[in-house]
Amino acid sequence: MAEYKLGRAKEARESISLAREYRQNYWPATLALAIIEGEAGHRSEAIRLLQDIIAQGPGPAVESEVNYRLAELYVKLGKRREAVGHLTTSVARAPESQWAKKSQEYLKRLH
Repeated sequence: MAEYKLGRAKEARESISLAREYRQNYWPATLALAIIEGEAGHRSEAIRLLQDIIAQGPGPAVESEVNYRLAELYVKLGKRREAVGHLTTSVARAPESQWAKKSQEYLKRLH
């Protein structure tokens, strides 16, 4: 992600891809790649990557963040119902997490 934040998206993708080749189920690399893909406008790919993370069962706090990020993507796609579902799940998975709080705020804006 450091390379990405420095404006080197291509290099960031390459580094993250190498990390994922080394350890396929390394959710932090998958999350970083999903963020990069989403910000690049590749929303379907970002959603697929985020769903892969949830399928791994990384734990409530991570799943709360992933559901929040899925909701953001669904809002951008105009899929409000799916977004609300993921925000609700984010809160349910880790009610005390920062992502649950962000999800609650987002839900208020959507209603």
